[in-house]
Formats: sequence, C-alpha cells, structure tokens
Amino acid sequence: MPDEPGDTPMTITGALALSASSVYLSATFSTPGDYTPHTRLFLYDEGSAPPWTAHDAGFFTVGLEKHAAPGEAVALCALSLNGEVELWSPRGVALEQIPEAGLYRPTSKGYGFLTALRRVGDRLFACGSAGQVYRRLAPGRWAHADAGLLQAPGVDFKDLVRPIDLQGPAEDDIYLAAQQLGPLGLEGSLYHLGGLRWRRLEVPSIGGLNAVHVESAQRIWVCGHEGALLVGNHRDGFRSVSKERSPHLFHAVAMYKETLYLGSNFGLFRYDLERRRVVRVRTGLEQELRYIHTIEQAGGVLWCVGPTDVARFDGEAWTRVHAPEAPKSAG
Repeated sequence: MPDEPGDTPMTITGALALSASSVYLSATFSTPGDYTPHTRLFLYDEGSAPPWTAHDAGFFTVGLEKHAAPGEAVALCALSLNGEVELWSPRGVALEQIPEAGLYRPTSKGYGFLTALRRVGDRLFACGSAGQVYRRLAPGRWAHADAGLLQAPGVDFKDLVRPIDLQGPAEDDIYLAAQQLGPLGLEGSLYHLGGLRWRRLEVPSIGGLNAVHVESAQRIWVCGHEGALLVGNHRDGFRSVSKERSPHLFHAVAMYKETLYLGSNFGLFRYDLERRRVVRVRTGLEQELRYIHTIEQAGGVLWCVGPTDVARFDGEAWTRVHAPEAPKSAG
C-alpha cells in the first residue's frame, strides 16, 4: 500500500506552471529515493473554489506536461518511470503506455526508466535511460525517435549515456541533455535532433547536465552538476558561462524578464551576466526559498518549486503558496 499523509511528510517532486494563478504539482509521501508506485497530483487554481484539487496515480511520476494537440481535448499529463502516461482532461482520465519503455513490464525491452516528459510544438516527447526517446504520434500511439542515440539494453553503467531532459523551439530543432560517468566523475553531454538522427554536440568539459531551457532558437540554456551552465545553439556552438566548477547542483534554468534564474540544491539563484557569477535571490519572504528543482513561467509569472516550497514572482513581489499536506514554510 502507498504511504499515506501522516506516515511520511509530503515531498513535491515536480511542477508545471499553467498560468499566473495556477500550477500542477506531483508529490509523494515516500522517503526520498524510494520510488513507491504512487503519486498524488495536485492542481492549484487561485480562482477556483476550492483552489486545490487532487487525485492519485498508481505510479511514481517523473514528468508533467500540458498537451493541446489539434482535435484533442487539452490535458494535463503525467509520465511514470515505466512509461505510463496519464492524460487528465475534462473528458476524464486516459492512460497510455509507451511501448517497450521502462522496466518490469511485459512489453519493456530493458532500456531503463524514463526521466522526462516535454511538449515540443504540438507533440509530446519522453526520454529515458539508455538513450530512448519517444514521440507521441496520436492518442495511444508512441514511436521511437532516438536514431543515433539509443543504446542496447544492458549496457554497462559506466558506458551508459543517460538522457535527463529535452526541449527545443520546434520539432525539428530539439536539444537533449545527458550525463555519463567519466574519469572525473559524472560528465555532461549534449545532443541535437534536426532531422532523423541525433547528433552529439561539442561542449566544454562540464558536470552532468540536468535541464534545457529555450530562450530563443539562438539562445539555448543548459544547466547541471558542479555549477554547469551553457548557452548557445547547434549552429554556432555552446560556451560555458561558469567561471569554475562549484558545489551547485542546478536542476532548472529559465530566463524571466531579462534575468536568468537557476534552481539549485542551495535555493534560488540568478546569474549576473556582466560579472559572470551566481547570486542568491532575496525574495523578501519570511523564510527564503530552499532547494529548488523547477522554475517555469506562465502568464507573465515565474513559478519556483522545490520539495517543500511553492512560490511565484510577478516581476515585483514574491508570494508563497502553501500546498496542502506539505510541511508549511513561513512567508
């Protein structure tokens, strides 16, 4: 049986900004690192009564996305470790299974767990361990989109290139951030899909990569371990804007009103482009934001979310939103 509130404090594992006043959250009541097959999915909409609604999913969620393909109902989507995709819309809940994805399922091919779900253009993409990438073609139809990247099942972990996130300005212009073990520990690699095959891009030596953010087709930001922060594109190349490796584990990066924000294991930071240094963001909340794993904007508002924190910034003031069942933070 999944843990229930009161057994273990709620941990927010993911977030999707929907508008200036609404956000979708995934949460677990398991201890960190215990991927119990249960997620509670919360929708916060400030204009609704009540503002919080929730439902449970029978899997551990690794990605959230909003799907709005032509001819289909707008749906809030959740991806599981094993490749199940829940689409929650006014028509109800639909569950799709990505063929061959994940582990421990009859159709799994042994490629490993999924890591991210993203919408690029009108389509959903999912990626995961061993280099698998899947594109949703139609309701219930997912197909491989990983030529040049997919590795054989059972690759030794030390040789495994593991995709962590993908994003792009168009379906024929997608970037994928990955990581693998190297002589100095976890190292980052970056790939680009501009046609039928993924191509590895040359990047400076950096720690493992965690997230991709599209500022524009010309300026793609990528962040990750040991303070890794890259900017560029597949045509002109990527450069590191980090002076040196640091203790920061960056999970998220986003440009908002000409300021680059970074979600770190130490809290919320911004990047000073002139001085090339990372600076802590002072929100003015009674208790500053701590560990931040998601930064997204919608409706002109920046949402910053961590395991126990949900906050938004309208360009002038910060407001903390208290998620039900989560440990309360001041402010």
